[in-house]
Amino acid sequence: MAFVTILVYLAIVVQVLLGGFFLLLLFRKKFSWAEQTYRWIQKRALLIAAIGATIAMSGSLYFSEVNNWTPCLLCWYQRIAIFPMVFLLWPAYVKKFKDIATYTLPLAITGFIIAGYHYFIQLMPSAGILGCEAATGVSCIGRYMYGTHMTIPGMAVTVLAVIITMVIVYKKQ
Repeated sequence: MAFVTILVYLAIVVQVLLGGFFLLLLFRKKFSWAEQTYRWIQKRALLIAAIGATIAMSGSLYFSEVNNWTPCLLCWYQRIAIFPMVFLLWPAYVKKFKDIATYTLPLAITGFIIAGYHYFIQLMPSAGILGCEAATGVSCIGRYMYGTHMTIPGMAVTVLAVIITMVIVYKKQ
C-alpha cells in the first residue's frame, strides 16, 4: 500500500503545481520571472507529459497486476487513452516532433472527459448513467485511498490535464 500512498500524494502535489502553472500564465506578461519560468517549462513540456503518462501507466498496472484491482469498464477506457501516450510522447520528446498535438490531444481530451465523468459518478453515485462495477466486485465508487479526496479516476483526470496542458504549451513554441 506504500506505493498507492506515494501515487496519491504525488497526484495531489501535481494538482497544486498545475494550479500554480495556471497562475503563472496569468502573471506571465507582468513579471519577467514568470515569463522565464514559463519558457523553462515550455522547453520541458513534452518531457513532463511523457513522465506523467509513464507514471500513470505504471500505477494503473500496479493497481491491476499487483493489488489485483480489476479495472471497471470506465477504467479501461481511461487506460486506452493513457497507455498509448507513453509510446507517443517519449519518441516525440526524443525526436522533438512538433506535430505531436495532432496525435495526442484527441486521445487525451477523450480520456479526460471519461475520467471526469467517472470521478463525478464516484462523488455522486446516484448521477451515474453507466455503472461502475468491475466483474470481481471492486467498485470505483468505494474509496481505496483514505484520508484524501484522491481516487483512481481523480488521478487519471490529473495526469490527463497535465498531458493536455503540456502538449498545448509545447505546441505554442
